[in-house]
Amino acid sequence: MEIEILKKEIIIQNMKKEAQKITQELHNNFNNLKSINNDNEFLFLIKNDYNNYYQALINQKKQQQIYLNNLSKYIQNTMLYNGLTKNNLISAQKQHEQILQQLNNVKKDLDIFITDNNLQCNN
Repeated sequence: MEIEILKKEIIIQNMKKEAQKITQELHNNFNNLKSINNDNEFLFLIKNDYNNYYQALINQKKQQQIYLNNLSKYIQNTMLYNGLTKNNLISAQKQHEQILQQLNNVKKDLDIFITDNNLQCNN
């Protein structure tokens, strides 16, 4: 009879140890999930910051594009309607070419930023 009681006590002790082990594993898993959740929230915030940064760059490039287009039109109108001397006309044409090159560069940058931003948003 005493042996039966000892066997039952051993079984109960083993069950308690197993329950403690399972409880500890659940606690560890819960802490891991909290950590992963915090990491995901942090990554989400970083992604939003990058999206905001890209959007600001896109807006800046669009403003540059508008400014350079207006400047290009102004120089064209000046060359056409203000009767410039030959030297002034040559200078204005060079400036106009430089502005068009800058405008082309801005358009390329804008295309890259928009494409990158679209890729980031889709991921």
